Amino acid sequence: MRKRGWILAVSILGAFVSQGAMAAAEKDGPPYTEAEFFALAGNRVSTVSNERLEDWWSRQPAYLKTRILSNETAYWWPIILCNYLGFDEQQKSSASTLIKCETDRHEASQRAEAWWTPDGRFIGPSEECLARGKRDLNGTPICD
Repeated sequence: MRKRGWILAVSILGAFVSQGAMAAAEKDGPPYTEAEFFALAGNRVSTVSNERLEDWWSRQPAYLKTRILSNETAYWWPIILCNYLGFDEQQKSSASTLIKCETDRHEASQRAEAWWTPDGRFIGPSEECLARGKRDLNGTPICD
């Protein structure tokens, strides 16, 4: 009987701990911790495996880590992509280009979200949107 009591206590403790961890990972906004970044990154940072992401993260400069952790999760991929493309906030000459790159990438991702159903089916832009003929620099339809 004592053994069952311990098992029950450990199960209840495990449930509280896992709920606490999930709540911490789903907090309302920045700044995030590195642990929260890795917990949330699977849904926000392209299709990179956690192992590759951890390796990449360990090689990044402090200013980039701070920039990522202090922004909304929807900006993580645009920040990473624009940094990879060579825009660096540490260089005065490219600071405004960095912001433009991140903003453009974020807006494009927000537009593209409307092209998917909640169950994950791709429906694409509407016929009305395509008929307008507005496109961004990459040729993606702009449906605003």
